[in-house]
Amino acid sequence: MLSYQQTSLSSTGRPKWYRRFDLLLYVYIAAAVGVSCIQYLKGAKPLYGEGYTHYNNYLIFKYSFLNLLAGKNLYVTHPEQYYDLFKYSPTFALLMA
Repeated sequence: MLSYQQTSLSSTGRPKWYRRFDLLLYVYIAAAVGVSCIQYLKGAKPLYGEGYTHYNNYLIFKYSFLNLLAGKNLYVTHPEQYYDLFKYSPTFALLMA
């Protein structure tokens, strides 16, 4: 027969491992913010003599919604806004708002 041990609870009523989970969550969030800042501060990548940002996907998603509201064609190039093409549906642009 299997026997199970009850997890000891701290004074807050949480298991001991859960307190470490909070710490891991904070470390994970700090790492995500740190990596995002590093990517943002890297500047432009050279490509075909021109530069584009490391966060180009974000720009595509951001401007696709604005272009949708303005009634512009989502599927043509918009070099003044971002490098690359929008390859999703208008519904995706609406959901990315």
